[in-house]
Amino acid sequence: MFTRVGARKLRRAQLDQQLTPAVILTIPRNGWIRELREALGMSARQLAQRVGVGQPTIARLEKSEAAGTIEIKTLRRIAEGMNCRLVYAFIPVDGSLEETLKAQATQTAETLLARVEHSMALEAQGATPQDRKAQVQELADELVRTMNRQIWEQDGQE
Repeated sequence: MFTRVGARKLRRAQLDQQLTPAVILTIPRNGWIRELREALGMSARQLAQRVGVGQPTIARLEKSEAAGTIEIKTLRRIAEGMNCRLVYAFIPVDGSLEETLKAQATQTAETLLARVEHSMALEAQGATPQDRKAQVQELADELVRTMNRQIWEQDGQE
């Protein structure tokens, strides 16, 4: 039987494949609009005509993109004016969605076990470093396996 957790895991694996870029692109310092426009040998006035705006608007949009304040629908419109297609994605910092989930689960497990460990230490029943590491790993694996939303709570509580 295919469970909801199984479906999420499968979708996460599919997304990981899509989000693994062959080349990691960094945004040019002046933004993609200006970079591509100049690479195409297109003036701001020419792009403005193709998009149906004034030339000062293109200059403002280039600055807005460089500042990170431009809207996606505007980027799409400008891309079309340069015979391009807008593509955007979120690329996981940890390399994959699976690794992101595991790292967060481990952090949550550390937080949860730290609370219990404090009480255990007061009663001289603290775990050895090896035992604690195994407990963290076991709890983190369980959080991932069950897709427990507690993983994403800041303090480990839901």
